[in-house]
Amino acid sequence: MDSWIFVVSHGRLCEAIVESTEMIYGKIEKIKTFPLLKEVAPEDYLDTIEQQLKEVDGPVIFLADLYGGTPANVSSVLIKKYGCIGFTGANIPLLITLLEARGQGMEEAELSAICKTNYEQNFCVLQEKLLRR
Repeated sequence: MDSWIFVVSHGRLCEAIVESTEMIYGKIEKIKTFPLLKEVAPEDYLDTIEQQLKEVDGPVIFLADLYGGTPANVSSVLIKKYGCIGFTGANIPLLITLLEARGQGMEEAELSAICKTNYEQNFCVLQEKLLRR
């Protein structure tokens, strides 16, 4: 069964990441975004995400924008409570990696290794690349 992906972030970054990813990847199924807006208390944010977590069918992978921020911290609480998995550093390449990996029955360690490799492959200092040419 394919996992759901819950993308969480400060502000509407999560929505922009999903929308931009769909420009490249196509329509994405089984994904939800949870923007943390200024007027939303952390407790209410947690309650909103937890309610959705209870309503989805299947496992959930959390993708948060920033380690140590409220969206990641709220995700951590739910990961511990419901046995989900999660990653920080949300970006388009990482989301595509998760989309391609979900449903393949990977263990958490294998999925984590793939995500770490993704970061190594998709991070570069552009001026260094330009100097090599």
